[in-house]
Amino acid sequence: GAAASTGSSVLLQLKPDSLLAEADFGGSGRCEDEGSDEKRSAGNIHGYGAGSELTATITSLMQRVPALRHRHLANALCRAAAPQAASIIATLAACCPQASPCLLAGCIDASIAASESSDAASTKIILSAKTSVQAIADLSTNEAWSAANTLLQYKTMQDVALNILIK
Repeated sequence: GAAASTGSSVLLQLKPDSLLAEADFGGSGRCEDEGSDEKRSAGNIHGYGAGSELTATITSLMQRVPALRHRHLANALCRAAAPQAASIIATLAACCPQASPCLLAGCIDASIAASESSDAASTKIILSAKTSVQAIADLSTNEAWSAANTLLQYKTMQDVALNILIK
């Protein structure tokens, strides 16, 4: 395809110790009924596509731990450099103040990952993350202090932290 001809890849690189680096991510999807020679697809037993235990674990975590979802979503929106990312992230933070630290962490994660590269895409990601953090900080004085303190603690986006503190 086009990606192969340009030499770029759309796949994320996984670290060897990453939870997602499990060799059999899709799993065999087979299980045995005790006392029976019959093998059935686990997907047919449970009514959904089966995979490995990792698949079930990640699905369960994403459903039951909203903090992970907010962090992941903010990271993904910033990494996509979506024009409406800051607005979406600020709306999520306004609707659920408990999610603000997680949304902020997702923006910081995206910025730190992008700062390790020096291409045009990484510049857009960093700008999206900065705009999103500023949008969270603009919600209230409490959010502004929290955002500034977090940025200073992680020693990232110090220009945004300074801008927040000046306001």
